[in-house]
Amino acid sequence: MANPNIATAQNIYGTTATYVGVPTNLTLIGGSSTPANRVRRINTIMAVNKNGTSSYDITVAYYTGSYIYLASTISVPADSTLVIVSKDTAIYLMEGHAIYAMASSAGTIDIIMSYEEIYA
Repeated sequence: MANPNIATAQNIYGTTATYVGVPTNLTLIGGSSTPANRVRRINTIMAVNKNGTSSYDITVAYYTGSYIYLASTISVPADSTLVIVSKDTAIYLMEGHAIYAMASSAGTIDIIMSYEEIYA
C-alpha cells in the first residue's frame, strides 16, 4: 500500500460526494476506496436528518481493512445536521481506505462529504 509524498503532489482536485438515504447496513460513501498513488484528505462529513419529526442515529466508520468508528450510533435530531468531520479535524485516507456509513432507519439520513484527492 503506497503512502505518497503529498508535498510533491502533481494534482489536487476538490470533490463533494453525497449519499442520499443511507441504508441500515455499513455502506461505502464517496463512490470508491482511495485509488493507488493517491491520498484523500477528508475535510468534511455531515449527516443530515431530513425527517421533520423524529431523531435517527448515524454511524460512520473509517475502513482500513477493519472498521474504525468516527461516530457510533449518534442521534441526529429531526431537521438537523451533525458535523462528524470538519476541516479542523480532517483525516487522510491512504490507498484502499474508505468511509462507510449506516443509519438506524433506511432513507432518513443523507451524507455530504467533501475531500481533496491528491495525486502523487
